[in-house]
Amino acid sequence: MRDFDWLARILLPRRKVFHAFILVGSLVMVPGLMLALSPIDMESYNLDSPELDAREVIDKEYPNNEIVAGYAIVVRDQSLVGQTPHWNYGSEVAPFTGVGVGVEEPVGGILNLSVLREIEIKVQTVQEDPISEFYRPVVSDVTLVQYNGVLTLSSQFKTFMSGDSLLTRSSVSPFGQPLPPRTNWTDCGNLECLPFEDPELTQAHIDLAAQRMVEASDGVFLRWLSLDRAFMPADDGVLGPVGGTLNSDGEWENFTWEPGRWSASSTWLIVQFDRGAAEEAGWTFKWDEARAESGYEWDGLRLLTTPPQRDSEFCADSVESGDGPCSFEWSLMSLEYSMRESDDLTLTFAGGEGVNVEVNRGLQESVTLLLAMMFIVTI
Repeated sequence: MRDFDWLARILLPRRKVFHAFILVGSLVMVPGLMLALSPIDMESYNLDSPELDAREVIDKEYPNNEIVAGYAIVVRDQSLVGQTPHWNYGSEVAPFTGVGVGVEEPVGGILNLSVLREIEIKVQTVQEDPISEFYRPVVSDVTLVQYNGVLTLSSQFKTFMSGDSLLTRSSVSPFGQPLPPRTNWTDCGNLECLPFEDPELTQAHIDLAAQRMVEASDGVFLRWLSLDRAFMPADDGVLGPVGGTLNSDGEWENFTWEPGRWSASSTWLIVQFDRGAAEEAGWTFKWDEARAESGYEWDGLRLLTTPPQRDSEFCADSVESGDGPCSFEWSLMSLEYSMRESDDLTLTFAGGEGVNVEVNRGLQESVTLLLAMMFIVTI
């Protein structure tokens, strides 16, 4: 190792001078620090990407286009059910078992009846949010039915089990020929065919409905399940393709028909918005144009996100007063946090939303580290 005695002989007798020098140097860095901690808009960076170029063209040519926000709903570690979720949500997600392996707990995973009931609570929360006035119709690729802006698994079970799905109704071919229903919810074998809302509904009803939707939709229903989806053997289940795979023609291969049920660990909740209507009501989709918001809260040395919930009246007044429009990104994060209030069997995550929110939170949180460094070097 090098000998630093010579450096100590220079610094120690003059330590007050050097401490003062370091302090002045640190103070000179404060303006730059404040600039670094000011809100930044990630979309403002000029990144060379054909996808971003295409998005910019769409925004300019079709300013009233609709946008879709996706929220992942994931099965929680069942040992934590009943406890208040920790701020670090990622640590409470049930372990991924592997592609095509399925989920054992809870029974059916994301297709568990109690889990679907919890998802339905989230749907109701989303429908009651202040930004629900901007929801626009979205069509399910499974039930082929239109929904008012919000679509997820529980919505499709409700439609199928009420007999409103096109899978259970007669239709007409492109050539005008009548086509019979692909399946039904009038003959449930030993079970009584019940609607999703019925308090007497059981897991057996969910198992049967899931298998019928998979078969009648040529496997399209499986797109709503995570890649660990599988038809798992179960003595109390329905007849299905155990160990099989679906080919490009919609036919099952390498399977055996055995009693069982479908299971997976996660699904999506999709919300479709009218971008133009939101902008006219006082929102903006550009972070650097939005009004300044205090959407963070200190928890010791950690900065937690606490998204503000805004409505059209507030945002219109903000624009009129000169404070600027509301950030729609904050509203999407607020929607996520509202859904999280019902998290117990599941956890809710915004998919690809809130990038600016998290980047700016990280920048502001780093101020504690910088202040600690300044304190250390000036001692």
